[in-house]
Amino acid sequence: MKRSIFITLLLLGSEFVTPQTQLTLEDCYEKSRINYPLIKQKDYISKTKDYSVSNIWNGYFPQITLLAQASYQSDVTEVPMPLPGIVIQRLSKDQYKVAVDVTQTIYDGGIMGSQAGIQESVNDIDDQKIEIELLKIKERVNQIYLGILLIEAQLTQIEFVKNDLNASISKLDASYVNGTATKSDVDVLRAELLKTEQRKIELNSSRISYINMLGLLINESLSESTVFSTPSPISFLAEENN
Repeated sequence: MKRSIFITLLLLGSEFVTPQTQLTLEDCYEKSRINYPLIKQKDYISKTKDYSVSNIWNGYFPQITLLAQASYQSDVTEVPMPLPGIVIQRLSKDQYKVAVDVTQTIYDGGIMGSQAGIQESVNDIDDQKIEIELLKIKERVNQIYLGILLIEAQLTQIEFVKNDLNASISKLDASYVNGTATKSDVDVLRAELLKTEQRKIELNSSRISYINMLGLLINESLSESTVFSTPSPISFLAEENN
């Protein structure tokens, strides 16, 4: 009887375990594209402009390989303006009315074909504008996603620095007791450890902000435990060149 109750409680408890979310850059591309209408409505592109790799660039700790990769990719995705090969300009309402009126006067039977041609040109321009906006969204996703990876890399590096500092402090404490080191030597290292802890707090706060902003772009509520997969350089380049 006791065993049955234990198994039942175990099964019930498993329902409350939150599965760990894993995201890839490709997932974010797709979800942000689907979320385009809301992004445009809420003006998320301008609201996320400060969330970039460059704003993490001059971190307290040494720069790492991911920095160079993220910087290189951010240049690749710039959208040239104006679009090459497109010379058709949107007609104003007045111009459109004049064009239709003239067509009716010259040849009444051709009005439908004229309207269809103008509308097709307008639709083509609208499609190009949407593609430009989608490329801007993709760039924001790149900056925020790679920013998260960069912050996580710096957090990992901080742990190594903390371990080294703690080991050095332990050695200096022993040396201080033995009279071969001064208290100021120990204090210097403890001050560095304190700065490292403060930097860790700042980076964790930045990581949460970046995750929240990415969640807005893909229209998902992301937790701090979300795992962000590192894109391979080859697939990343191929995606950006499309």
